[in-house]
Amino acid sequence: MKLEELKDNIRKLEELNKAKYEFEVCISEIKDDEEVTYLHPHNYWCYVNTNKFKKLLQSELEQKEQEIAALKQLIGVD
Repeated sequence: MKLEELKDNIRKLEELNKAKYEFEVCISEIKDDEEVTYLHPHNYWCYVNTNKFKKLLQSELEQKEQEIAALKQLIGVD
């Protein structure tokens, strides 16, 4: 692996770790089983249960963790 590729992969790893942390913080801040109302950009009200939103964020977090693991394996980091 070339030095530039390694630097780029390390930068990507740092970005993924930051995103992972942000997802973890968001998930921890959301209360369980609440109904949340928000105004949609097209001017109508939407209702969402926080459990569904947490599941979506958890799925995104798992994807980030998989990307981190693959990148670590690629650059040989434990």
